[in-house]
Amino acid sequence: IQLVGTSEDIVLTISTSAGSFDVQGGLSVAGLEFTNSYWASISRFTVRDGGVFTIAGGSIYGVSANSAAIMVESGGVLNVEGGMINGNSSYYNGGAVYLQAGARMNMTDGEITENYSNAGGAVYIEGDAEFYMSGGTISKNNASYGGGIYIGAEGYMELLDGAIAENASYSSGGGIY
Repeated sequence: IQLVGTSEDIVLTISTSAGSFDVQGGLSVAGLEFTNSYWASISRFTVRDGGVFTIAGGSIYGVSANSAAIMVESGGVLNVEGGMINGNSSYYNGGAVYLQAGARMNMTDGEITENYSNAGGAVYIEGDAEFYMSGGTISKNNASYGGGIYIGAEGYMELLDGAIAENASYSSGGGIY
């Protein structure tokens, strides 16, 4: 994996199958363009305990894995301030984002669109994970449960602004389950 450029212009080049791209400290990107391909695949971005991953522009597209394109572990934080997370798929839960118990996500702008999974087409909230949405759009995602967002029994979501629209469920909860 190679990162080239400044925080406004990052190019991620993957020459072989790399597994997970880990964020353990802080990583903020404003122009990341990540497109997965058949020849060079990454299973997901993982935000570890104490890590902060901020997306302020660009896109994460085409990640297909057993779990979400972005996995946020307990103690990790994902900030979505712009850009797109789109066209990703997960065999299990969270097509775009999977928040493990103890993780946090803040969305102030950007789009999470056209993702697919079993539960939480866009965002899957596990255990006591927290999701704060004050802007942006979650749309056109699909899942069996929670086409847009799946909130587990102890999960927390605060919706102050933004749009959750045109999501579909094959069983229950088109927008939020």
